[in-house]
Amino acid sequence: MSPTRRTAGTTLIEVLVVIVIFLVGILAVIQIFPKGFQILVLGRNNSIASALARDEIERLKTRSDELPEAIVPTVTDANGNTVVDPSRSPDDLGPYGDAISATGILSWNGKPLGDWTRFNGANIFRHIIGEGRQIPAPRTVGSTLYGSMVLLNFGPVDFNANTFAAYGNDMTARMGVPLDTDRKGEDEFFIQNQESPAVTIRVPSGPKLLPGGITNQSTRVYYVSFSAYMSDGTKRDFVDLSFSVPQSDPLPNGEQPMYGQPLAGLIPSGTLASLDLGTLRVRRGFEPIPVNGNWQAYEPYSYKLLNPGLGVLLFSPNAFGQFVSGPGGREPLRARISYDVYDWRILREEFRFPVGQQAQHQLAVGSIKVGGLSGFDGRNQQPIPVVEGTGSQTEVANALQSGFFVLVDMDTGGVYMEKDKDALANTTDVYISVNKSNGLVTVRDLDPSTPGTQANLLLPDGQILPNVTIDNRAVRALYMARNEFAVQVLKAASTYSVSYGVPGFRQYYVGGSVPAVGGQPTRIYFPRSDAGRKVSVSVINYRRSGDTSPRQILDQDFVIKFPTSADPMNLPCIDLKEVDLAATTLDANIDARSLGYAVRDVKGSSVAVRTLWNPDFFRLGLDVAANMTKVNQWGRGWRRSTNESYLEQGDVSR
Repeated sequence: MSPTRRTAGTTLIEVLVVIVIFLVGILAVIQIFPKGFQILVLGRNNSIASALARDEIERLKTRSDELPEAIVPTVTDANGNTVVDPSRSPDDLGPYGDAISATGILSWNGKPLGDWTRFNGANIFRHIIGEGRQIPAPRTVGSTLYGSMVLLNFGPVDFNANTFAAYGNDMTARMGVPLDTDRKGEDEFFIQNQESPAVTIRVPSGPKLLPGGITNQSTRVYYVSFSAYMSDGTKRDFVDLSFSVPQSDPLPNGEQPMYGQPLAGLIPSGTLASLDLGTLRVRRGFEPIPVNGNWQAYEPYSYKLLNPGLGVLLFSPNAFGQFVSGPGGREPLRARISYDVYDWRILREEFRFPVGQQAQHQLAVGSIKVGGLSGFDGRNQQPIPVVEGTGSQTEVANALQSGFFVLVDMDTGGVYMEKDKDALANTTDVYISVNKSNGLVTVRDLDPSTPGTQANLLLPDGQILPNVTIDNRAVRALYMARNEFAVQVLKAASTYSVSYGVPGFRQYYVGGSVPAVGGQPTRIYFPRSDAGRKVSVSVINYRRSGDTSPRQILDQDFVIKFPTSADPMNLPCIDLKEVDLAATTLDANIDARSLGYAVRDVKGSSVAVRTLWNPDFFRLGLDVAANMTKVNQWGRGWRRSTNESYLEQGDVSR
């Protein structure tokens, strides 16, 4: 009989030794080839950034009718007023203040402005002008509200009563002072003393009585935008300045009296010298009323702000189906909203949970911020701000410990609750969860006995809608990712007007047209804030050397960029020589054969989405000046990926 062979087993000590050897080897490889691993991480994040930009472009393509008129940088002036800053380049990502405290508050000339991250990076360009759409059909929203609901595309919103505005279509301008006996339209305004510092606009006043003898409870509000030359020689751009018009009795012929408003009285600071007439735009505003208030009979121009944090508005049901007369003729009444984006670092994804399957969704960025931990600047990370509105139950709706994820129902503007609807229930059960490592969103079924996945929905009016089937409902996920990922939308103005000085917001200047201003005669200049954007020009009149009559270029697209050769204007421009190397000058009024203008119909023709991310970190200290230096040094670590598409708001925004 052969002897039994026995194989000795591996001891625990031997296993541990092998594990230690492997770990030491892996650490050694990392120490030897650190750049290789950094390249892998960098490549992965660049891929994520490109995918985020691409997804946002695709989202905007489905809503081209809702594109804003422009997205602009703003600055706080010496008097604390927020004004458009067309001199800011999109590539300038640093804060414009001069001090940052240990708690992260940015100041300028001793005046606190707010959290420094809101004035840095992508957030420099965060003021939305005129996000528009045709008033949708009214319906019941929540449990008791009725109207036309709008959920803004770029929320959450940094709500500020001074910068938030809701208004309608452009009114038609008329020159002079109308007689009381003249027939005047509701959608017309008149310009008086247009070449004087006393320039005044006249707009229709509202009646005291409505049809049927109903007392008019509404106040008419108008919004005005224009550029003007000031008494100190500077040119300033004013956007969405508002004024109210008192009600009045009708004239003997039934016409409503016109109300005169001097533009100088609207300017927050400085003295107006002259108006740039081509930039003047007037719109009638929508009047905000309380959420629990009643709609005024026959009045279309009113709205309720259901959730200022998420950007949920409810317009009067009387606004649906209304038509107005505009510069282009009769057109449907549109709502346009101007507001500040709270933070481009709050990422948004819109999707639907599948039907008949577990309610799960994989976020584009897997690494989610977690509350209670230090952020990239040494402060505790700040959660997403959400204001649910009347009857808020924030502790219920956002009970998840991170506070960096919110699931919004796009049909109602409500927030899906992450815990049980009973605010007094002492339970740790979480029904909506997010894996902070891989970004997997999971919704637990509240009622397994009902088909589909059920969830509780906190409505904008504070009521709770229980057991909502979340399958196939349009939802928007809001979340913040590590490495400070930000998805920013950049858009030039929908339309431009000619300027005879340094161009301001929504303006261009024809080089050499004003000798005192200067410029190359083949270049068309734009404000610095439009650098990198694409524009289309319908007509360009120009000449080559020796031409006795103008040539024309029709429907040409350009990219606004800084010139490579020296140019004293130091402004981004488009150059005619890119199309015709033999061009010598733009032609407006060279001789009798000139057509009287060099350029006509300049429009922004594209939308760009830029993804920024920064893996670096630092710690704010007590030295406010040193903190500014740290922030600027940290800002050198921004990585970026841009995706641009030809996408115009077109004729839907006049």
